[in-house]
Amino acid sequence: MEEPKPITPTPQPEPKTSIPAVLSLIFALIGLCLGIPAIVLGVMAWIQIKRAPEKFTGLWLAVTGAILGAVELIAIILIIIIVLLIEPGTKTAQQYYDQGVSCYNQGDYDGAVKSFTKAFELNPKNADYRFWRGCAYDCQKKYDQAIADFTRAIEINPTDAGYHHWRGIAYHHKKEYDRAIAEFNQAVKLNPTDAGYYCWRGIAYYYKTEYGRAVADFTQAIKLKPGNAGYHYWRGTVYQSKKESGPAIADYTKAIKLNPADSDYYYSRGNLKYQTGDYDGALADYTKAIELDPLDPELYLERGNVRHSDWDYDGAIADYTKAIGLDPEYSLAYENRAAVKCSKFYFDSAIADCTQAIAMHPCSFAYSTRAYARNEKGDYDAAIADWEQAIKLNPSREEKLRPLIDRAKNDREQK
Repeated sequence: MEEPKPITPTPQPEPKTSIPAVLSLIFALIGLCLGIPAIVLGVMAWIQIKRAPEKFTGLWLAVTGAILGAVELIAIILIIIIVLLIEPGTKTAQQYYDQGVSCYNQGDYDGAVKSFTKAFELNPKNADYRFWRGCAYDCQKKYDQAIADFTRAIEINPTDAGYHHWRGIAYHHKKEYDRAIAEFNQAVKLNPTDAGYYCWRGIAYYYKTEYGRAVADFTQAIKLKPGNAGYHYWRGTVYQSKKESGPAIADYTKAIKLNPADSDYYYSRGNLKYQTGDYDGALADYTKAIELDPLDPELYLERGNVRHSDWDYDGAIADYTKAIGLDPEYSLAYENRAAVKCSKFYFDSAIADCTQAIAMHPCSFAYSTRAYARNEKGDYDAAIADWEQAIKLNPSREEKLRPLIDRAKNDREQK
């Protein structure tokens, strides 16, 4: 079941105004204020010397102009030094930040981590740099590192709801649902109008099987953002877990109406219809899901299950075969195809499928199905061994399988 994407704040560029920039402006103004008088005084000196070269009364003006001009030159040199050596450092932090966001949006989380690390090394007081690196760590499933970065971002800016939201997601991914809920509570407190925070808290409650609270949160999310299909989908999932099929179907249907291009919604509604015995409805939903996502082997498996239950054995075998074609390591598809082949008395082929499934993933069902096929072929010793192994793997099935073993032993003796 896919979870909604976390709500990520829009990246905010770092303010361009900095101390070096202010100093540059001050020195530029000084240079301008001194440069103009220097030019005026120089011109006046030149005129006086031109009119009366035998007199040197304009010398002080020339000297003053030269001094002011020199000061101006020094001011300009300082501006150049500041711009070339100091200001680029601040701009580089911003550039690393922008580069990190770009890497993150492209799924290059290693590159994002490197860029955000460079950014906060240059400006450790910027909470966003820590926050975004935490997001990248979370996507890499490095949840402890993510939590450390989110915590540092919160220390710098404790009033940002998004920071608490993401720290909650990291705790959620660690299956620490109580801590996740505490963070989502804080996010809701700081920003009670963001539907996404209620949705994620609802998901945490769902995994804690606190279905009442989960429904309440998804309902609030829907009130705040009624056009979001995912919120209806998740509420439908909770209703399905509560065995309330009517409201669950209604929510899945609403999700499909809002976003008819999502195969998961058809899959979930089809699953519920199958559970309630509506095979035609389930078949239609799985078929639509396959149209939207034809490369998902699980969809063919589920449609095969419906066809098997509805006595369409050939259709079921075709679907299981398609699932195996898409995923040759899909052991459950081999197991289910073997069961259908037994129904069609294809015992040799069923045994081959079970053997293949057992090689990939030994399980009680595969052994018991192979045991049935072997028993039908009269290979009682092999059948008894398989049923014994099935019980060993799942002792809860002994009550059902032990009579089959006893019957096989009896048949063997009579043979």
